Amino acid sequence: MENQKRRNNSNRNRNRNEQRNTRPARAKVDRDTEVVVMNNTFGRFIHNNPRLSMIIDLDRFGDEEYLTVADLRTIANTNKKIFENFELIILEVPDGQNTVEEVVNFLGLGKHYESYFKAVGSNGNASLKDFVLRSDEEQFERTLNSMEKGLRNKVVDLSVKLFKMKQLKDYGKMQVIQEITGNEDLFDDAKGSEIDLEIN
Repeated sequence: MENQKRRNNSNRNRNRNEQRNTRPARAKVDRDTEVVVMNNTFGRFIHNNPRLSMIIDLDRFGDEEYLTVADLRTIANTNKKIFENFELIILEVPDGQNTVEEVVNFLGLGKHYESYFKAVGSNGNASLKDFVLRSDEEQFERTLNSMEKGLRNKVVDLSVKLFKMKQLKDYGKMQVIQEITGNEDLFDDAKGSEIDLEIN
C-alpha cells in the first residue's frame, strides 16, 4: 500500500515537471519598446500616474497613443482593471521585434486577452467592430459566451452603438446579445436614445 502511494506521488511529480517543461518560454520584451494603445471607452480616457512618463489623455473612442512597455507594466501593476475591463486595448507593436501577444503575456495579461484574440485574431489585424459586424452568428455567440466579463461588456456596448448607427442589422446577433445580457428590450430601448459618438 505504501509503495503504491509513493509510485502515485512520483507519477504526479513527473507529470507536473513535464507540464512545466512544455510551457512556452515567455518572450523577452524590452521595456523601452513602444506599443500602440487605443481608447476603448465611449468617452474620454484619462490616466494620471506619477510613475508614468506621461499623462494618458485620449478624448474619444478609437483615439490611439504610443506608450512604452515600461508604462504598460506600471499600469498593469497599479491599476490592472484598466486592462481587465478593456478600457485600453493594446493594438500594435510597431517595431516588429515582438508581437502584441508576446507583450500581453510579458505584462501578465495573457489570460485576459485570450478571448480578445479569438475575436480579432492573434495578429490584431481585425477590430472588435469587425468582429461584431463580420463574424457569423455561430462564431459570434461562441466567442461572446467565452469572453471575460469586462470584454463582453465592451462588445455589448459597442453592438448597441453600432445598432443605433444603423450598422448592426443582424437580428440573430441581437438575439444572442439579449439572451446573454438577460435584457430582451436592450435594442428597443436603444432605438429611442440618441447617438452619442461616431465609430470609424
